[in-house]
Order: sequence, then C-alpha cells, then structure tokens
Amino acid sequence: MHGLRDSFDYVECTSCGCVQIADWPEDLQKYYPSHYYSLSRPNPLARLSREVRLFSEASGLSRAVAGLFGRSSRRLAADFVPADLARSTRILDIGSGSGAYVDALFCAGFHSVHGIDPNMAPASERNFPFTLERTVASTLVARGERYGFVYMSHSLEHMQDQHAALGSVRKLLEVDGLCCIRIPWVSSEAWERYGANWVQLDAPRHFYLHSRRSFEHLISSAGFRIVKLWCDSTAFQFWASEQYAKDIPLYSERSWLVAPARSIFTKAQVADYERRARELNQAGRGDQIVAWIAPTDG
Repeated sequence: MHGLRDSFDYVECTSCGCVQIADWPEDLQKYYPSHYYSLSRPNPLARLSREVRLFSEASGLSRAVAGLFGRSSRRLAADFVPADLARSTRILDIGSGSGAYVDALFCAGFHSVHGIDPNMAPASERNFPFTLERTVASTLVARGERYGFVYMSHSLEHMQDQHAALGSVRKLLEVDGLCCIRIPWVSSEAWERYGANWVQLDAPRHFYLHSRRSFEHLISSAGFRIVKLWCDSTAFQFWASEQYAKDIPLYSERSWLVAPARSIFTKAQVADYERRARELNQAGRGDQIVAWIAPTDG
C-alpha cells in the first residue's frame, strides 16, 4: 500500500483454509499512518461541505441542502442496512475511522449513530450531531450500551482476537439485533490468481483472511447465525493486485488510484475488470463479502 516493502509470513490452515499472519508485528502503528485511508480527515473544502450537510440535516432548516450534499451518502447507507430497519434504531459502527459511514447513516435518516475506532485521531472525535469516539467495543459493553444494528466494515480482519470481538458485539446487540460484517476472503478467484500479490492480503494489517468454511465456523462458535451473505467485490481486486505484481504501490504516482492517466491501465481495461467482478459476485467468488448475522438465540 505505502511502498514499505516489508515482508511477513502467513500460514494457511489445512483444515478450514483460513490464511493468517504467523507473528503479530511489534510496531503496528507504523502501518497505520495519519494518511491511512479510513483515518484521514477530509480536506478543508470537503470538511466544510460535510459540516454544512450535517448541520442542515440535524437542524431541519434545509433538507434541500442536506440532500444536495448527502445524495451519495444515502446510497452508500442503503447498500448495507436492511430496507426495513427503523430510523429510530441505535446503530454502532465498529472501526469507523474518521466517520464516513456514520456520516452516511446520519444523512440517510438514522439519527442515533455511534462510531468507535481505537486508532481514530483525537481531532475526529465528536458528540454532535452523532458520536465518534476513540475507544473499543469492550468499553461500551462495560457501560451497558445496547444497539439494534452493529456495522463492521473491513475492521474484523484487523483484530487479533476475533472471537472476543464478536463476543462483545453479541453483548451490545439487542435481542432482535443484527450485525453487518464486511471482510475480504480467500474463497475467491483473486486469492487463487494473485497469492502474495493479492491486494486484500494487505500485510501486516490483515491478521485473518477467512475462507467460507472458517468464516462460518467463527460465526457459529461466537453464537451467531448467518442471515444473508453476498459478495460485493470490485475491479480493485484486479487492477491493484496487478500493480503489486509489478511492484507499484497503491499510493504510487503510477497507481490507478492516484493518477489514472499515468497508470498502466486503460479505462477499457478497468471497465473489463468491473464486468469480471460483477460476474464473480454473482457466482459467489468475489474477493470480499457482506454478511448479516444475528445471535442464535435472538
């Protein structure tokens, strides 16, 4: 991602197919710099537009203004939240970074939203119009907090003790609550095709890359059942992995992410990658999934 080119050993379980890091890095903070994508704050203009949108939404003074700035956020929220989820539902985003999805949920009409992330910059913490807090789920458990919907987008794979993390989620959920998990997984064409160059291996930040079998085992052993599961991979799995195979970091000046015109790809190639990603998603072979899970006794 950042061109550090450090090496790490990963092992694959011969029983369940889970791929996991062999040893925890001693200095993880090195791999979460301030410009890490989920932690970085918007530039001043983007921050201003965000605050205008949030103030408009919270005050009700101008729904038109809120809608103008929040249209894409509303679409984002709708992708992962059940259509019938009541707008009064208390929602928790675990691993919220600087709060982009909490923002999206708020602008979609969910006004009781809370984001937590232990790596959040202190400057990102806030209490209005929603809460962003630099803490972990176990702290909320100790405070007796409860939520109807818990969202974990590409955060579970960063956790050393996933079973304990899901245990906290179970204690935080209401009896009829639902948790949404988004993770990359190895039951995919991208992992089989690219191996160590697969962009979502993301060493050393990703500790566990589950297979379908290992994910199902983790969920059931933590006291949950899978309500719905689908793939939502994109062209990213292809063009970013192809770059890694050619020693081009994600944030290189030659990267499609940074400067498409200077990258090794054409628009037609990336469009073809998008088409292939849709096909793989339909076949259940995309490189990342969305899963709704619920407590087995819920």
